[in-house]
Amino acid sequence: MFLKKHRVIIVTGANRGIGNALLNKLVQHPDSPAVVFTSRNIKEGQSVYKNVFEQNYNGNLCLFYHQLDINSEASQKDFIRFIRSKFGSIDALINNAAVNNRRDVEEDDFRMSPEEIDLTIQTN
Repeated sequence: MFLKKHRVIIVTGANRGIGNALLNKLVQHPDSPAVVFTSRNIKEGQSVYKNVFEQNYNGNLCLFYHQLDINSEASQKDFIRFIRSKFGSIDALINNAAVNNRRDVEEDDFRMSPEEIDLTIQTN
């Protein structure tokens, strides 16, 4: 288990946008929290890990990545097992995970199917 000399902070959906900006700020914090970040897409998460680690490594960086799809019960359970085994507990959660259907502005007059609306509400 991780020695808990650092606060443990989780940032979900940290592979882009606001979550990524928060991740980059947290790893630069002078108190050096242990930051665990997640993404649905493993390749994107691993790429973010590599970039953030290379840009911020200073000997005190405690950065961890784990895949998490918050709409998947299996993924949730796997993430919980990881957190419990690695840290025991957490100090803060920044729940930033979200979906974006990435429609073009002109496409369908922003119409969404009931399934798309349901997924968006469940996730965001």
